[in-house]
Amino acid sequence: MSHYDYLEKHLDCFWQKVFGKTLDEMWCAGIIGAHGDKGYCYSRTWKDAGVSFEHGMLLYMLTYTDVMDRPEHESDQWVIEKYDEYLPIIQEVEEELQD
Repeated sequence: MSHYDYLEKHLDCFWQKVFGKTLDEMWCAGIIGAHGDKGYCYSRTWKDAGVSFEHGMLLYMLTYTDVMDRPEHESDQWVIEKYDEYLPIIQEVEEELQD
């Protein structure tokens, strides 16, 4: 499964748990197509910090919202710092959407 497949399957449910709204309701339905390629440069940094690329990309999508409280060039570090906070939500989403 590519990270695009992972995002397509999990992002809307994750979004609903984080914001209480769907991607469509927040006018973010195209976020995967628009920004799904931009996390490749962070894959090594995330891996070294113990964050899988798929999970990193799920959190990276949040950096395009107002939950990101740092400059854009610090997105990779924001993902690492917020990983433990969002991991229970990620795990809940993955459990709910198991095939």
